[in-house]
Amino acid sequence: MYIGVDGAQSQWVAAIADRVQGVQTIRYVQVAQLEELWAEYGAGCRKLLIDMPLGLRASGKRSSEEQVMELLGPVNKKRCFHSPSYHALKEWQRLQTDEGSRLSPRERYDAINGPNVRDTGLKLTPPGYALVPRIANVREFVLSLPDRALASEAHPEICFMALGNRDSFSSKHRLPGIFERLAVIEKHFPNYIDYMAKSGSLVWNGAAGVSAKLDDLLDATILALTAQRIVEHPDSLVRLTEDPPEDDPTGLPVEIVYAKL
Repeated sequence: MYIGVDGAQSQWVAAIADRVQGVQTIRYVQVAQLEELWAEYGAGCRKLLIDMPLGLRASGKRSSEEQVMELLGPVNKKRCFHSPSYHALKEWQRLQTDEGSRLSPRERYDAINGPNVRDTGLKLTPPGYALVPRIANVREFVLSLPDRALASEAHPEICFMALGNRDSFSSKHRLPGIFERLAVIEKHFPNYIDYMAKSGSLVWNGAAGVSAKLDDLLDATILALTAQRIVEHPDSLVRLTEDPPEDDPTGLPVEIVYAKL
């Protein structure tokens, strides 16, 4: 079993890929907490890829993100952002107290942005700052796993590019981009569209009244298929790391992975 996880509004959407008697299967789950997902599917998981920063640098920018931006090119590099530094995240966690509740939104931002500027030379961008709570949540989840090596950080767009052997895609929010990505998925999951059409609600277990967007489902799908390829074809693994590779202060590797053809 191979799992790809993508953020979807205030939830997580997971694609769970498997082979049952040699036949490829996939299903989707939407949960509020990753612990819910792991309680149900963790025992059978061989690899988990998550579209969220895991290993954070205590000093300097993450080279893995710089490499992703270079691969995405000047037009699409905005699809990746600089993650907060390790100390900026620790400051956010410290402020989850009575002291933090007394600060204004601007004061809270300044308190967290200060360590980030000191460590990386960069101000926290709006998307980077907004994701700090989710980054903290997913890191706590991964750090709680008996085998942390099961989980790795991945970027869906890079996974699509690698498994599709393409340099770029149209916007994932428009039909041409959706069709381009579906073609890549079908390459690695033959008859995926027909399978989904015939399976209907059997493949979806979402929260009541909450539906993931199609691009979230496609991103989770390519992460699951990438996880599957990494395990079944170990020589396909590519690790974008620091030079030399390093772990953050909690022991999580500072890297982003994908699978080559």
